Amino acid sequence: MTVALINSLGSKPTSTESPTEYSCSQMRRLLNRRNAVTLGAIAGARNLREAAKVPPTYITLDITWACPLSCRDCVDRTSRDGQPVIRTQRCVDPLHPVSKTDRHTQLPIEAVRSTVEFAKAHGLLVQMMGGETLFHPAIDEVLDCFASNRVPCEIVSNGLLVEAHAEPLVKAITTERSTFRVSFNGWHSLGERMGYPGSSEPIRTQILRGLDALVGGLPEHRRGSVFVTIVAFPDALRDLGEIVSHVAKAGVRQVAIIPQRHPIEKTSIGGHEQGRQVVHNLQKQHSGVLITCADDVYSMPTAKPTFSFCPAALLKMIVGADGYLYTCTDHRGSEYARLVHLSDYDWNLEQAWNSEERLRNAFSFSPEFRCCDLDCKRVNALSWLYYLLQDYHIETF
Repeated sequence: MTVALINSLGSKPTSTESPTEYSCSQMRRLLNRRNAVTLGAIAGARNLREAAKVPPTYITLDITWACPLSCRDCVDRTSRDGQPVIRTQRCVDPLHPVSKTDRHTQLPIEAVRSTVEFAKAHGLLVQMMGGETLFHPAIDEVLDCFASNRVPCEIVSNGLLVEAHAEPLVKAITTERSTFRVSFNGWHSLGERMGYPGSSEPIRTQILRGLDALVGGLPEHRRGSVFVTIVAFPDALRDLGEIVSHVAKAGVRQVAIIPQRHPIEKTSIGGHEQGRQVVHNLQKQHSGVLITCADDVYSMPTAKPTFSFCPAALLKMIVGADGYLYTCTDHRGSEYARLVHLSDYDWNLEQAWNSEERLRNAFSFSPEFRCCDLDCKRVNALSWLYYLLQDYHIETF
């Protein structure tokens, strides 16, 4: 069954309801061999219990939903049903933030350890997100757990707290396949964009000092794992030359421009074309810095899902800061998207993922109903997988 499913990935689905538009970049990302093997193993399972034991292809770990900033146009401002998810602990002084332990916004360290054990056992990469990842009260212990187990992680941050945690960050990022991404959206307007009423200069200085300490502490062959992304806000594009110049001085060698997205619908907002032209000009001026537009990920065609369960929930594990596993990053924090809570399995991620309860709830989540107000940039490829799995009677076993 697995071989048949993999072989069938070269053809379009036969259903008359299949999508008619395909994105090559979507297909390359979703129809890779590892995803195919995972879906093939699920399709070849004899029953629900066997299917539940098939591991995902990668993990998104939200270690905290708290953030010391209040950034304008934050795409993770709320969950889909309006429950507050992040920015629950905005600080009076974000330059000297103090994080508090909150069971609703800070993932317990035992859940982090279990995630690392799961990832190590299955050879998976972990995408570490937030809130602000470095705002977790035990972030040094979290980073040490990844480093000591040699588990690769992709860490996303606003960069404000890098200097304070440079040493454990260096240890974690030294692991092969690990990366550290800082979102640096503006220069002169950076403070205002982050919800900081004072001058942008101290914020810029603090982020650049952190990048300099981090890149400088890494072995030469790992320094390319630290990079900067810039959202194509009009004022950020005007400042792009200054940003690239300063992050280059800090040792950063990769900068990517990504489109601005609507905070709720997640649709791309105009400005990316201008960003592409600015990038083209800057590429001539900064030959030592790789400057790109992330078209392959963020500029995909979007559409409304029309399928009854989401294949992405079978491929990707999302661990929320509240201890729940979720169906999708766009629905994290929403009650209807919860699969299981780790505390019900003694914080053992392997047991929680392998549970029939988790898989039954994943099949019960309907994108056609729950994503009707969301433009999903992966919907075409996911539709393809959905119809393919239906051909293998994935819901009946």
